[in-house]
Amino acid sequence: MLMESTAPFLELLSHSPEEFDLISFARLADAGSGAPSGERPVRFAFDCDGITYLGGLVVQDGQHYLHLEALIGILPYTKESPDRRGALLRALNEIKKLAPSRLTVDPRQRIRLDAALTLDGPATPARLMATAALFLARLRHSLNGMARLSTPDKSTAPA
Repeated sequence: MLMESTAPFLELLSHSPEEFDLISFARLADAGSGAPSGERPVRFAFDCDGITYLGGLVVQDGQHYLHLEALIGILPYTKESPDRRGALLRALNEIKKLAPSRLTVDPRQRIRLDAALTLDGPATPARLMATAALFLARLRHSLNGMARLSTPDKSTAPA
């Protein structure tokens, strides 16, 4: 049953094998055409470049949106590394310019990405995944740079 409902995603992902590593899907679509009926929520999760994204279909005012959220990094405190913090803040500003998303930093300095992406067409599983893929393709360079910056450099740490 789960394999049947993930078939459209697996077919889409086979075109770019290095782009996405599918972790898990939970209730992707109702049986039949693959389009959700709205009776059950459509939610899924996937991993791309070491970041786990949670996705879901949201209907608001008759418009379908793909809601994506993820923990994309950790912002170091200024005392910890002012250079890395400044570089990360610049990367966050770049991400805001590239794609429609909201970036927040919680009290523990974790950076969260929250995006509501408009679907161009019917809300099928393949369209949800294609929308996520296009969004992440635009952000990939910035997210990879941010991942390197948000990881402390262990080579200069005292032994």
